[in-house]
Amino acid sequence: MAIVLKNDITTNESGTALLLTDTTGAYNISNTGGYGTPNPATSTFTADSCVITTPATSLQPTGSAFTITLYPDFPTTDETLEISIASSQLGQGTVALLATGIYKFERTATSTTDYTYTNYYLFFPKVRQAVWQLNLASALDTSTAVQQMLDMVTLIDLAWSYGETEKATYTLQKLINNLAKYGKTNLY
Repeated sequence: MAIVLKNDITTNESGTALLLTDTTGAYNISNTGGYGTPNPATSTFTADSCVITTPATSLQPTGSAFTITLYPDFPTTDETLEISIASSQLGQGTVALLATGIYKFERTATSTTDYTYTNYYLFFPKVRQAVWQLNLASALDTSTAVQQMLDMVTLIDLAWSYGETEKATYTLQKLINNLAKYGKTNLY
């Protein structure tokens, strides 16, 4: 069996950085794609990096691509170890909220051969922040609209988690349009 790279990527609480975790794990009977005998051990790797392609205003990952060196922290079997990738490393400014949209993540780890992993992640911290700002400041006449927007955030998360990418991005675009009615713009 060969290594099957797996990762988890989230954002930090402020939405200004990606948090990357290597979830490949150690080899065992239920994780035959993990690190260790009969697969290469983490100590045999000589390189590990990723290319992150950021979203464009279409929400699709057609923006700029940035290479991030993960080695020597990765590969690892420590699933509590997070590598923080700041917005500035993705060309989005220092301590800036991450751009809204789909991020393409391509990781390559090298031992005696290259192992690759590609996945897509949807992040929208600017939109979340705008909804919460409205929620905190909501007047009685906008509370129903704000609750609908909060529900849309939940729907986006659920749709994405179930692989319904078109539904997630459609709902996100609709939410961005709704927020514009309340003066919340520049959400990409």
